[in-house]
Formats: sequence, C-alpha cells, structure tokens
Amino acid sequence: MKDYRKLIVWQKSHVLVLSIYKLTKGFPREEQFNLISQLRRAVTSVPTNIAEGCGRMTQRDFARFLQSLSVRYKRWSIYLFLRVNWTT
Repeated sequence: MKDYRKLIVWQKSHVLVLSIYKLTKGFPREEQFNLISQLRRAVTSVPTNIAEGCGRMTQRDFARFLQSLSVRYKRWSIYLFLRVNWTT
C-alpha cells in the first residue's frame, strides 16, 4: 500500500484536524468534555483511518476503511453545525 502521507486526502484531513483544534480553543469552557471532545475525536478519526487503511494488505480493506470515513464526516459536520448555530 501507499505511504498515506502522500495521499492528498490525508494531507487535507490533517490540515482540517489542525484547524478544528484551533477553532475549538475558542469554544465555551463548559463544552470541553462534551462538544469539543466529540468534535476532536470525530475529525481526528479521518486521517487516522486513512493511515490505518493504507497499512492493510488489499485495496478492498483500504476501501472499507474509507467507507467508514463518511460516517465520521457526517458526525463532525453535525457537531460543527451545532457550534456555528450557537454563535449566530
């Protein structure tokens, strides 16, 4: 399998993780163990699954890991939507 760090999707997801960590620093303190934690875990799972999937032996295994990312994307986008709606 490829070096995951060379995949554009991994590079972009890594930038997204860094952005979300920076963004969540400004969230209310009372959300530290709720929304902040959930959002960070969800967004971090994307590049993690890409890297783990690249370590698998077959393209089919890698594809399975990528499919699981769609669920995580939906999850963190919902968390982010909730936060944006709180501030508007």
